[in-house]
Amino acid sequence: DAATQSKRLRITGGPGSGKTLLALEVCRRELAANPALKIGLVCFNRHLGAFLVDVAKADRLEGVTPGSFYLHLDRILGDAADAKATDPAYFQQRVRAALQIAQRTPEAEKFDLLVVDEGQDFRDDGDKLALFDAMLKGGLAKGRWRWFEDLDQILSPEATTPPSAAHQALLDCLDAFGQVEVACNWRNTEQIAQAAAKVMGRPTPPSFGVQGPKVTPVDSRPGRDFDLLVAVLGHDKLRAYRPEDIIVLSMKGAGKESFAGKAEAAGFRLVPYDAAAPYEEGTIRTSTVFKFKGMESHVVILTDVEALATPRERRKAYVGMTRAKYDLYVLGQPEALALIRG
Repeated sequence: DAATQSKRLRITGGPGSGKTLLALEVCRRELAANPALKIGLVCFNRHLGAFLVDVAKADRLEGVTPGSFYLHLDRILGDAADAKATDPAYFQQRVRAALQIAQRTPEAEKFDLLVVDEGQDFRDDGDKLALFDAMLKGGLAKGRWRWFEDLDQILSPEATTPPSAAHQALLDCLDAFGQVEVACNWRNTEQIAQAAAKVMGRPTPPSFGVQGPKVTPVDSRPGRDFDLLVAVLGHDKLRAYRPEDIIVLSMKGAGKESFAGKAEAAGFRLVPYDAAAPYEEGTIRTSTVFKFKGMESHVVILTDVEALATPRERRKAYVGMTRAKYDLYVLGQPEALALIRG
């Protein structure tokens, strides 16, 4: 309701508060009121972007252009990014090239409404914010937008320099208008919500009160993380779940995951998680906290938890832990897990 009464609105909320579902509902209601609208629906995570594309197609939201930020880049540039590229400079160059095109785009061809999910992941990049500004009729200062975010889910490294004047002006646009908080956690059991709140040093958010198993911290030793993962996957308690309901997430990335290069664990083939691919029998899917943001799984095994000493490390653990809907295992060094044990 607040969204219908505001041209520009920032919606904040923790994991499981329904931000993505609300973003989709905004699109549905806006199109119902005006079927001719052009709506851009954007998120950061590629898996979540694929989900948005699927829902928009299933719901026949023909006025919505959905997808991850990088899919929107591909559309603007008219070509797909190199799937093997990993250099940040390559993607930064593509953002700047898309920005030049968007700035030359006639106003009539721009989005009437911009709906951004995972907005916290764009705040640290002035070029990305400038692209949003250029994609929207009236820009961020005068156009119509809905910005969904959770600042506790910022995973990028802390900035070492202050934002430029242009970057700060766009941040000020986001923070200058109305804000609504969606506080209830509709995803996690009480046990998972309490453990995640403990990591962040926050009170447990209100929830729908579903009880589940205790969160299970499991101590590891340096160099033995994968062996521990194999043992946990082979445990009778895990065997009681369907393999397709389990995801293994690493706090690390860039090939440094303890399961990197491993083909099998406890009799299961290990395969990278792909939201667009059907589940393969006899497999356990793996991913990283960063790549799995915005997604969820019945059971999560969070591994490679080496330290929770810095705000960024705690935010990564918080994001990983809150992907679990029902059962959560946290594998790591005893000093880090002491925070979860309390």
